[in-house]
Amino acid sequence: MTPRLLAALLLSATALQAAPTDGAPRVQIDKDQVTVTGITPGGQAVLMMVAHDRPRIYIRMVRQEALLSDDDRDGIAVWKLEEEVSPHSVFAAVDLTTGAFAVQPHPDGPDLPVPFPDTTVLAASTPAREVRSAGTYTALLLVRPGGGVWLRTCADGDAGDMAIDTPGSLVVRTSSLTPAGTSPAAPDTLAVDDVVIGIDMESLKYFAARLGEKR
Repeated sequence: MTPRLLAALLLSATALQAAPTDGAPRVQIDKDQVTVTGITPGGQAVLMMVAHDRPRIYIRMVRQEALLSDDDRDGIAVWKLEEEVSPHSVFAAVDLTTGAFAVQPHPDGPDLPVPFPDTTVLAASTPAREVRSAGTYTALLLVRPGGGVWLRTCADGDAGDMAIDTPGSLVVRTSSLTPAGTSPAAPDTLAVDDVVIGIDMESLKYFAARLGEKR
């Protein structure tokens, strides 16, 4: 299945490097906690982790997420984990007020950014309803600043794959994502200023972008 390429509004998207851009939150990974700094004072951030855990002789691929609140209005939120952070992990943080975001791999693990999938298109008349993943087993995070947070892990060929008849291609409909916290049902279409982040569950490659208008 190939998503329709629609004229008008396109993604202004590039893969985010581990070092955050100006205005983006910063993610600090410690032994058993992750600290996000630079978020809106008194606001919230979502933090998604994809990790490879090795409890015994096998590898367990894990996706976890947390909605963090800055209750003391210092622009800092902390996620305390029940176990030590795996060195094979990647964290994505998004400020729910501003949409500023950062992706941070573990300092002892791989840092594998990839270009944002350029086949996803926004159009004023018929907005995009799908995200084409750069991988075939991907944890997706969608944030609409001030509007909500939605997530889903989808694999090539499963019920959430809109390209189920095309092996090796993963296309996820936005409306199939699951709301986090008090977010409403996932939107039917993408919109300008939405933040879309994907982390491949197997390779830990990641892509991230805030959707914008082509100028």
